[in-house]
Amino acid sequence: MAAVQRNHTIDILRIVSAFFIILLHNFSGSGHPFGEELVALSRFAVPLFFMISGYFSAHFTPQRHRRQIGKLLILTMLSNIGYFLVRLWEQARAGNVPGFFREKFTGKAFLDFFLLGESSVASHLWFLSALLYVLVVDAVVTRLVQDPAKRQAAVAVLAAVLFLGGLAYYHINTTVLHRELPWQNYRNFAFLGLPSFWAGKLVFGSRLEDLHLPNFVWPLLFLALELVVLLEFRLLGVKEIYLGSALLAGALLLFGVSHPMPSAGRIVRGAAEAGRRYALPVYMVHIFFLDQIRNLYFSRVPWGTYRPGFYFIPMLVFAASLLLAMVYDGCKRGLMALRSR
Repeated sequence: MAAVQRNHTIDILRIVSAFFIILLHNFSGSGHPFGEELVALSRFAVPLFFMISGYFSAHFTPQRHRRQIGKLLILTMLSNIGYFLVRLWEQARAGNVPGFFREKFTGKAFLDFFLLGESSVASHLWFLSALLYVLVVDAVVTRLVQDPAKRQAAVAVLAAVLFLGGLAYYHINTTVLHRELPWQNYRNFAFLGLPSFWAGKLVFGSRLEDLHLPNFVWPLLFLALELVVLLEFRLLGVKEIYLGSALLAGALLLFGVSHPMPSAGRIVRGAAEAGRRYALPVYMVHIFFLDQIRNLYFSRVPWGTYRPGFYFIPMLVFAASLLLAMVYDGCKRGLMALRSR
């Protein structure tokens, strides 16, 4: 168990995924050259986050599982409240507080939030709600199906049905019928969260953990799957998920579990520590910094003007988010040290 928790490669993948999510959010709909291609290439990051969460949850005791649900519930509430206050402040400065409340406090907004996890104040927070619902569903399934072998079989079938069913539902609407499907109708805990989470959980303790491919095969596999994603993008256009993205997330997880790097050097250990401690906080706060930095950028560069500076925004956002996460973590550790005295 301890060896799994010290898997440096998986922890590095966490912080790498956080950066790719920033990349995705920066270029989505930007109109910049190669922007949507970068978005497509980054689509693996969210499924990988779910897979890693599932992988580590496989050894949870019922008590640990309940604690994780409680922590995530608090985190989801506080993050939504935080972004609500930020948006309220922004609208107060613009003199649009009544309009803000009319827009955010609607029946549809509440239904989307409580049923599908879609936050009306910060759309990216759907991941926290989805992960919370995923943990709850997983706990229920674990309790209902006591036999481990039967539970694994049931989870495998459910994951396949949800993933393939969700993919069919999404593409029938968007690709075949050319309907505009709200993001939350597909990008939610059921169609994206649970299949990815259970895929990661099924890897734990399986023969896949012992998969040893020649080292030169892995980068070739990653490159091939990203080329598949680009091909899907060219054929299908902008989509919320690509089959190649899901396969790439799975390949990255398998690479991580088969290359834990237990004796890594200081730089690798530092990167792994960043992934372990800061990946989720970076994910939570990056939209705030993305909004601020993009607003500053577009106050000087008119929209529709394509300049190289735009491509550096994700790095600035990542650095600012990481710095805030480190400061917060340092303050929290300091307070805990004072209390223990």
